[in-house]
Amino acid sequence: MPLRSEEYKIALVLITTKSELHSGDVKECIDRYIESVSESRLIDIIISFNTNVDSSQLDYIKSNKNVNSLDIHNCNVPAKEDIYTHDDKVDVKHELGQSNGPNQSFYRTFDYLKSKSHDFFMVIEADSRPIGEYWLDGLVHYCNMKEFIIGGSRYKGGQKLPDCDWRDHLNGIALYKNCDELYDVMKGSKELLYRYIHKKAYARLNYDIAIWYYVNSPEGDKYLSQIIDTSIIANYSLPCDIDISEKDILAKHPLTIILHQKT
Repeated sequence: MPLRSEEYKIALVLITTKSELHSGDVKECIDRYIESVSESRLIDIIISFNTNVDSSQLDYIKSNKNVNSLDIHNCNVPAKEDIYTHDDKVDVKHELGQSNGPNQSFYRTFDYLKSKSHDFFMVIEADSRPIGEYWLDGLVHYCNMKEFIIGGSRYKGGQKLPDCDWRDHLNGIALYKNCDELYDVMKGSKELLYRYIHKKAYARLNYDIAIWYYVNSPEGDKYLSQIIDTSIIANYSLPCDIDISEKDILAKHPLTIILHQKT
């Protein structure tokens, strides 16, 4: 495919929680991203919280030389619904199962993003970081080279995953193209997730696996070829991966721009 030269507009979207704000994780994450953004571009930052927060401690971000704008969004997930447990008990009183909290935050964030004018969203979590300088330029370059709706990462860390139907799913930290097809995937995957919880009696199904199930279903498989495992995002997100050095990760995945790894 020939290289395009579109000046794609990409927003950085952090989906997070009030708890991560209070712990300092949000500040630490954003600071990693705004230290070195681009040779010539400024970044729009959207921080999407599960609930209402006092975000005044983040106002300093607006004055950073690499930042164009800061947008704080409230997903309004009620406290009684903001749950995430590893309990395998089926409990259908929560719309999206035992991981209702993060599932609701994810889908409500994309309901909000639909109104934005950006071409792509780089969606991150607090345990991610950019590798090297000028990560935004690298993302724009990648978007010029590839056609996709969602570009993310399969698990690439050191733990052997079970041989199951979700092992090749993409983690939620990914580039998302702001297009009608994306919101069709979001709608279809949320409906599938609801069916799995309420009709198939699953206790828990996370949004990223629901997306994978949807694009592998008869209803969503027309999008499967545009849900891609990229070379620029590396998912080393399991606890066993904490001690893997950045040097070793780059030896295996030298094109990494965004790394998902707990510290």
